[in-house]
Amino acid sequence: IAHVLDPLVDPQYRQLDQGYSKTFASTHPDTVQNDFVRGYKRSSVDALDWADDKLLLADAQDNTLRLFDIVKGEKDRSWTGDWMAVQTDPNNPHIAAAASWSGRFRVFDIRASSAGIFDLDMKKQSPAFKEFLSLSWQPSSQRIALSTRSDQVYMLDVRDPQHLKLGAQHVSHAEVNQVAFAPDGESLWLAMGGWPAKLNVLPIPS
Repeated sequence: IAHVLDPLVDPQYRQLDQGYSKTFASTHPDTVQNDFVRGYKRSSVDALDWADDKLLLADAQDNTLRLFDIVKGEKDRSWTGDWMAVQTDPNNPHIAAAASWSGRFRVFDIRASSAGIFDLDMKKQSPAFKEFLSLSWQPSSQRIALSTRSDQVYMLDVRDPQHLKLGAQHVSHAEVNQVAFAPDGESLWLAMGGWPAKLNVLPIPS
């Protein structure tokens, strides 16, 4: 009864929530299939995102970003690098952005294994541009936010495919675990570590 009357669940979504609870309640560690995606046998994945009907997976085991066809159960293509974060363009499922631990940043077409729209070794511009942990596309696809292990957040302007521009920068005094744009694209939310945990909200300049 307590669950049915959970005040955090909107009444119109109560039945859907109960369905989720029933599904995940059955995923006991002894019954979960770790190799759920047929044919994908890897021990460590740092990031993943859907790219149309396929999965982009950053494989930490052998430093490879893979485009995986889950229907066929096989790799479609791959890109070498110590990738830590990957996300597809919210307005184009064939375009993705990825950032690596060593400072590489790519925006590329997943339908080709060749050089992408942007393919840069960021640490050549500044020693601080490395050890990337997360990234987020602005809903309008105009900017990409990156966060690093040193708790710095960078805003990259990707509107001009010929020139990548560095926009606003933010240095946090607490651990930044994840970044995400608000649905309207007018603010960037930071998931902060420490105790108590916090969410910081940064306005995005027009």
